[in-house]
Amino acid sequence: MILVNERLYVGARSGTKSRRVGMSPTHAEHYRWKEIPWETLNDKINRRFIYGEKIMLTQLRLKEGAVVPEHHHWNEQISYVLTGSLKFWVGDNHEEIIVKEGESIFLPSNICLLYTSPSPRDRG
Repeated sequence: MILVNERLYVGARSGTKSRRVGMSPTHAEHYRWKEIPWETLNDKINRRFIYGEKIMLTQLRLKEGAVVPEHHHWNEQISYVLTGSLKFWVGDNHEEIIVKEGESIFLPSNICLLYTSPSPRDRG
């Protein structure tokens, strides 16, 4: 599932509706990630989702140098880095935070953020 020079990340976001695989609010559902197709955003970013009414679980596959543009959500976000690292710029002052393999970051609601999958020399 992970290709050379790619990193795999999992992020959980609450409150976002999506056109992806959805959970029913009335009963439990079981999903297998391998059965959920990847959506290609560009040549460096792929993603897939499972979502409910108030929560979303996302897998992102970012190649080195991928940039997720500045954005914010009304919901909170927790990201966990499975392999590699992510470099975040958070808040109005663009505080730089590097999150490495096995680490997580909590982002409060409505905070501006952007992030990238840095090259090895930029990983801190």
